[in-house]
Amino acid sequence: MRGTFLSILSLTVLFSAMVALSGSAEAADMRCEIPFSFIVHDETLPPGTYTFSVESGVLFVRGVHQGVFAMTVGESGPDNHAKAVFDKTGDEYLLRQVWTGGGDGHEVLEPRQPRERARAASRESDAGATGRVTIPAL
Repeated sequence: MRGTFLSILSLTVLFSAMVALSGSAEAADMRCEIPFSFIVHDETLPPGTYTFSVESGVLFVRGVHQGVFAMTVGESGPDNHAKAVFDKTGDEYLLRQVWTGGGDGHEVLEPRQPRERARAASRESDAGATGRVTIPAL
């Protein structure tokens, strides 16, 4: 009887610890209205409203009809505003960062091929066609 009680107690403690850890690994969702097509991890998404969330270093971008995920590296900064940041080269927009508020940021890691393509495009384009675009959260 005592062994059964200890087993149930151990399982309860283990389950409680797993719930606590999974809750701390999740970031709050952020929504943005993106007025242009954009690229995430070599996938092009159309303009629309998107939900961004990061869980254990993975960024999930979800729209009404499409979604994509990408690996990220965490950042922190003094800005407390939730926003999505894009690199613009010509008429191409590449999702670079997602800031979910409270100084919590995530740099999107891109596959090698798009990085090389972006470098080549930035060398070929004129200075006025490149830059950063920030879209605030809704």
